[in-house]
Amino acid sequence: MNNDLVERYIYAVTRQLPHKLRGDVELELRGLVEDMLEARCGEMPPTEQDLRVVLAELGTPSELAGRYSSDKNQLLIGPPYFASYKLVLQIVMGSMVFGLTVATVVGGVSDGFDVWYRVALTWLGSVMSGLCVGFTWITVMFAQFQRHGVKLDEEGLDALPPVPQNKERIKPIEPVIGIILSAVFMVLLLALPQVLGGWLNEQWIPAFDIAVLRERWLLVLLTGVVSIGVHGFALVEGRRTMRLALVNLAGNLVSVALYIPLFGGGNIVNPAFRQAVGQVFGADVFVANLLQNVNLAFLGVILFALVLDSATTLYEAAKYRR
Repeated sequence: MNNDLVERYIYAVTRQLPHKLRGDVELELRGLVEDMLEARCGEMPPTEQDLRVVLAELGTPSELAGRYSSDKNQLLIGPPYFASYKLVLQIVMGSMVFGLTVATVVGGVSDGFDVWYRVALTWLGSVMSGLCVGFTWITVMFAQFQRHGVKLDEEGLDALPPVPQNKERIKPIEPVIGIILSAVFMVLLLALPQVLGGWLNEQWIPAFDIAVLRERWLLVLLTGVVSIGVHGFALVEGRRTMRLALVNLAGNLVSVALYIPLFGGGNIVNPAFRQAVGQVFGADVFVANLLQNVNLAFLGVILFALVLDSATTLYEAAKYRR
């Protein structure tokens, strides 16, 4: 009997369920498969064909996972997408609230919390708008998956994914941290760009021209959406696959195409910041030039991080590919 097929089937089912249910469901499925094989074969040893018939009777992993789900209102987004949709939505919503809270606190600290109620209203407005954007974007994406029948996983016993090695698994905390950082960065650029600056001449001076940065709000929003989408896909995928590596590469290429016009051009740098840097670091030409062209330095760090991320993800996918 093909025990590996049983392990792959159970893994394909349980990976779509909440963590608190996975252990119990795994034990239940093992017992159910054994009972069905015993009822089918009696005292004869089961063959691989017997196992395939039994697993086919149980249904596809997505169908079986849906039976264990307590969510019955699956209309706009139903099986096999609802479990993944719910997971990504919960993570993104929580990350949005956390990121917006951190960004608001940082902004309040830089302003000295002079008007506390204004900070509170800014936080409330940012949270409401951020949650609306996140919910709408994720719901539309999964609704399109549902409408067009996009396959997140191949169906059929032969297409079941192998049970990943420990190092091959992606711990949920990894993409969650990525989603949080993406949300914080997006909110800082959209709502609190003044916190990105330096203490020069005994005052805090924003590094970027806030008016110019806000004119490019769509580019900022798109970079955040792309980054959150890639990390959300990694959360759903759960393992380092070539498919994830290609999605990550495509997302990073799109991000590069967005970041270059976002931070390109010297007009995005705050003239007051340039002047203050020249006064403070005029004797150190290298530091002065670096800070006066902070947009290019910022862009260089981002592009380097994206290239490194793409190369690392591709290497890991090739390493664990079977």
